[in-house]
Amino acid sequence: MPARQFYRYVICGGGTAAQAALRELLRGDPSASILVVAEEVRPPYNNSALWRWYRGKAAIGENGEDVLEQLDIDLNKNRGQEWVQDRLASIDCAENRMILRSGATVQYENCLLAIGGCSAPPSWGENSRVIDGRTESGQKKLLQILERSSEEVTHVTVVGGGIAACYMASIISASEMAHVTMVFPDTQPLARLLPKYITGYVTKHLKAHGIEILPYRLLHWVQDRGEETEIYCSKVYDSSDVTGILTDAVVLAPTRVPAGSDSGFDLRLDERLESNGRTGGIDTNRELLAASNVYVAGDLVSSAGNRIQSHANAMASGKVAAMNMLGGRHVLSEPLVYTADIPVVNARVTFLGEVSAEQETYAYFASDKKKNEFDCPGIIFYVRKRSAQICGITLWNCDEEAGKKLLKVVGHDFKDRMTMDQKLYSLTESLLKNGEENISLVRYVRPGRTYNKGAHPEDDETLWQAKPRPQGGSAKQMNMQNFRNAMEGIHVRGRQQN
Repeated sequence: MPARQFYRYVICGGGTAAQAALRELLRGDPSASILVVAEEVRPPYNNSALWRWYRGKAAIGENGEDVLEQLDIDLNKNRGQEWVQDRLASIDCAENRMILRSGATVQYENCLLAIGGCSAPPSWGENSRVIDGRTESGQKKLLQILERSSEEVTHVTVVGGGIAACYMASIISASEMAHVTMVFPDTQPLARLLPKYITGYVTKHLKAHGIEILPYRLLHWVQDRGEETEIYCSKVYDSSDVTGILTDAVVLAPTRVPAGSDSGFDLRLDERLESNGRTGGIDTNRELLAASNVYVAGDLVSSAGNRIQSHANAMASGKVAAMNMLGGRHVLSEPLVYTADIPVVNARVTFLGEVSAEQETYAYFASDKKKNEFDCPGIIFYVRKRSAQICGITLWNCDEEAGKKLLKVVGHDFKDRMTMDQKLYSLTESLLKNGEENISLVRYVRPGRTYNKGAHPEDDETLWQAKPRPQGGSAKQMNMQNFRNAMEGIHVRGRQQN
């Protein structure tokens, strides 16, 4: 329970953005009363439990405690600065008041929401094998399942087709401690971000490393069967076509999640906070202000139609929000930056600005006869519809220096497509060839994708639709379902059952 009822600054969340904001507040106003409300204090994105484990370090009991110890050192309880292990239940922006899950009521002068989002739908109830892959505690729970002694190889089902899901599936598969199945509603992994020729390349490598790919699938319900969990998913274009999967762990790893769902925070409780139906985040202005005295940071921010989970974005937005809470008028001016690794594909991908496969793309890849296609570095430019304006860039296996040089291109309008193509080709050639004459440049131009609303919802990345398990049905319906199951087979531990 908080020691007092009023605080000058209240930070809701314990992730990278919240920690960056706290450091800035302590630097700018060290004597102010500060309350940090978080159920867990998470290490940075780039040092998560799963990543430390993959790199050969002990994940259990490392780094999470270091962050907590530093937090206790930074906060001065004599000045009314403290951290409470609690959750945000509701907020009243008009009265500058919030209620925590413990029942405590807190008044604030300025509030920062950096609560991110959680993946598990509440309608599934408590299930120890349904894991939120975004949290430190969820990743540690997954590691405990993977490291347990068992004669059988563990099977893990990863729900999601974005960067987060590919990253987790790759690490789990590379450990050779589990079979992995990916379930998602899109055509291929990363289909919402990258052109089809790149997603095909990624899919081929994931399959080559033993990862089973189940596209066009929407998760419906989960059932605990003792030592295993059975999940049921249907095809997005035929809800009666149901596939069952027996698995040891279900890892929920969406790219976008409902805003604030991990803290039980319901946006409908306050009409002054506007949720973006497309991204699932909270709409803010460029100063990260969502309502009077309420700021938003981290991957909860939905600004200019974008919302992304990344270390760089969390650090930048947390710092900007804190400076504005101190009385500044700073804006988050830099393009959103997101860097991710996909280990089994041997790819390092950096996204700059607004990146969507719905946009037309101009891609330029280095070509080396000694290497396979797309093993070489490349740059993909995203162009706004009916214009020659660059709205986003994807760097494929390029160094950070190339990204810094290309930041100025984001938002630039070349007036016509022919001039744009020539200048982009010349710019990319100077960055990729680096003086090597044996490397040539290959150009790809692809129109944007038009998503089918049934298969690719235009709202947030819908990965599940919780439904009650069907009980019986007409004889004709049951016979038709049995026929479909017999033709397709039921997936058990990632293998077909005859």
